[in-house]
Amino acid sequence: MYCPSPSTLQYLPQGSPFNHSLSFHAFENEMVQRTFRRIRNERWLYDARFMQKHMDLHLIDLLEKEKLNQVFDYIANPQRLYADVIHLLIAQKVPNIDNEWESFKNHLRNAIKKATAVEVDKERAQKFVDQLRKEFSEILGSAFRIDFSGEYEDCDNEEEKEFQEACWTKLIEVLEKQEAITNHKEYFEELIPKVVQHIKNANDKAASLRNLSHNIII
Repeated sequence: MYCPSPSTLQYLPQGSPFNHSLSFHAFENEMVQRTFRRIRNERWLYDARFMQKHMDLHLIDLLEKEKLNQVFDYIANPQRLYADVIHLLIAQKVPNIDNEWESFKNHLRNAIKKATAVEVDKERAQKFVDQLRKEFSEILGSAFRIDFSGEYEDCDNEEEKEFQEACWTKLIEVLEKQEAITNHKEYFEELIPKVVQHIKNANDKAASLRNLSHNIII
C-alpha cells in the first residue's frame, strides 16, 4: 500500500474539517457568539423604554428623509418596526467579517501545526488524522471520523520530518483555497436572524427579548 498525499484530505466526506459547509457553519457559529457577547449588556436589549427610544428615533429619521409611506407602514405594523430596529442595532455590533475570517483561519492553521507536530513511529497516517480530528473538533465543534487502520502503511517508511512537512504544506494549501465572504450585505441578512434566535434561546437576561416587544407602544 502506498502513502497518500495529504492533499487527499480535501476530498474527505461530510465530516472533514475541509468540507466548506462545515467550516462555514463553524465560522458562522463563532460570529453569532461574538456578536451576542457584544450586545448582551446593551440596555435596549432588555429595557422596553430604551428600545422604544430607538424606535422613535428611527421613525424621526424616516420623517426627516420624507419617507412617509414607510413611517405609515411601521405605525400600522409596530412588530415589523421593532424587528427592523433590533436588526439595525445588532448590525452595528457585528464584528468585522474580514478580520474575523482571518482570525478563524489562523486558528485552523494553528490546529494543523499542532497536528503535524505530533511525533509517532507507527500508524503515522491514522495517528495524524486522529490528532487533526482532535484539534479541529475544538474549533469546528464537530468531530469527524476517518479510519486509516491497516491502510497506507508505507507512510511509516517515510522520514517523519518529510511526512510532517508534506502534511503541513498540502493542508495549508487547501485551507487557503477556502473562500472568504465577499457579499457582506447578504451575509448580514442571514446572520442577524440567527443572532436574534440565539438571544431568545440563551439562558441569559438578554433572553427577555422574547417579551420585550410586548411592552413596546406605537
